[in-house]
Amino acid sequence: IWDYDNNIEVPLPGMPGNVVRVYPASGAVAMLPLTPENNWNPTVIFCGGSDMPDEAWGNYANPAINTWDYPASRDCQRLTPEPADGSAAAYEQDDEMLEGRTM
Repeated sequence: IWDYDNNIEVPLPGMPGNVVRVYPASGAVAMLPLTPENNWNPTVIFCGGSDMPDEAWGNYANPAINTWDYPASRDCQRLTPEPADGSAAAYEQDDEMLEGRTM
C-alpha cells in the first residue's frame, strides 16, 4: 500500500499457500461492499487460482506441464489492507469454493 502523502510503501503479506491469483492463473477477486458498519474500510476476497510450483510455469512461450491436468485451487482468502485497529494486514481464511477456479 502506498502512502502518497509521505511517499512510503507498506508491502502486503504474501498469499497463503503460494496460490497465484493473477493472470494466467487467475482466480476470482472482488471487493466486498463498503458500508457504514465497516466504516467504509475495504476488504477484498480472493478465490481460486493455482499453486503450481515455479518450475511448472515454464518459459515465456509455454508452461512446462499440462495445466489441464493440474487442479485449480478451491481456497478463498479475505484481506483488509488497512485494518481499522491499525494492525498489520493479514489474510483471513474464508469458506472454500465447491470447485477450483482458474483461467
